[in-house]
Amino acid sequence: MQNVTLVPATEFASFNKQYDYPKDILSTPATFISTLSQKVQTWLQSIKSLQQIEIALHKAQTHVDSNTAFIFFNNDNVPIGSVFLEPLPETIRTDWNLDNDLDTNSAVYMSRFMLDSKYIGNRIGDVMMRRIQELCLQKRSAIVLDTWEGNAKLRRFYERHGFVLCGVFPETGDDGNDVYFVSCYVWNNRK
Repeated sequence: MQNVTLVPATEFASFNKQYDYPKDILSTPATFISTLSQKVQTWLQSIKSLQQIEIALHKAQTHVDSNTAFIFFNNDNVPIGSVFLEPLPETIRTDWNLDNDLDTNSAVYMSRFMLDSKYIGNRIGDVMMRRIQELCLQKRSAIVLDTWEGNAKLRRFYERHGFVLCGVFPETGDDGNDVYFVSCYVWNNRK
């Protein structure tokens, strides 16, 4: 099984020097994350998913600057995925009524959990999730996330990793018109 390393995106440059990356795509962590999101969005559309994961470069840079962006590297120090782990937004806390379910002061909101599609099917996503959970165990943080309700495979993935469904909620698409439903999950392992 592949080993996967999870590092803060701010450490991307030290990994970048260890491998010959295409300069135009992998020149900065934000560029890598934004480019990866475009590839993943194309793959999601090909499987008819409504999940919206694409992120603009300036928004990716905001996550890098705020230390909420992380990048996954494989054994060869090649970046293969990314994730955002940020303090739980107040709107999610209240809209999803999470105060009764966990200590929301230490919880993180996980979003843009992405794996380059050429690595899908090799159980690398399982290793990536374990790295996220290990990091959150160290920080004693619960994890809150949402996913498109229609993606049964991804919902099973989260459930297999100990996430518990806490509700299904309507969400409006980026265009302000489309309404779809998201499943909200919580991982609250306090080992």
